[in-house]
Amino acid sequence: FLSLCLSLSLLSFIGEFVGEESVETLFLSSFLLPLLPFFSFFLFPLSFLLSSLSLCELSQKFKMEFWNKKVVEPLKSVFSQNLTPHAVALSVVCGAVGGIFPLPVASTFVCFGFIVALSLNAPICQIMNFLVTPVQFGLIIPFMRFGEKLLQMEPLPLTAEALQEELGKSVVGTIEKFAVGFGVAMFGWAVIAAVAIPLLYIIIYAGIKRTESAKKKAAGAKNPYLDKPKDA
Repeated sequence: FLSLCLSLSLLSFIGEFVGEESVETLFLSSFLLPLLPFFSFFLFPLSFLLSSLSLCELSQKFKMEFWNKKVVEPLKSVFSQNLTPHAVALSVVCGAVGGIFPLPVASTFVCFGFIVALSLNAPICQIMNFLVTPVQFGLIIPFMRFGEKLLQMEPLPLTAEALQEELGKSVVGTIEKFAVGFGVAMFGWAVIAAVAIPLLYIIIYAGIKRTESAKKKAAGAKNPYLDKPKDA
């Protein structure tokens, strides 16, 4: 539309001057007429861009729908699955206990095994795993010493300082070098986990149920007619 208006205005402008018979007007007309396609060529994309604003809005709407369908909704479904008191309590406990598994970089796989075997809430379990990661390396030696006592073994010549130094050099090399020590530590962790998981589950589950009952009582106090049966 813009290019058409400009072309018509140029034609009317040329027509006014071409009416006078002079060399200058003929030269002007011969110079401006070839410019009409030039202006049309460059103004057409501009007019198309202005008219395509609605297309951009449609494209943005499509992107938002795609984002919600492919990203937001799947994340909501993942975070909202298995949110019963039992699943939440067990996810917290297994994530924390699995996160202190005395083998570097293996705690994530241990928690994943708990998630699959016990149908846990994956985000809660892995979040607890990451929260206890700083404690994981400090508990390797205590688990190792506990496993040595259970197996009636001589203490292995490994200290926390030496382990930290070796882990700073190479994690895989440290695991290969102290494979026996890590095996003993994993045995000690398994014995403690077998006792700690049920006890912690009972405590956390009771806390969640108590919190839920308190919320229900508070809601009933705010709305005393909420739990009353309706009159027939």
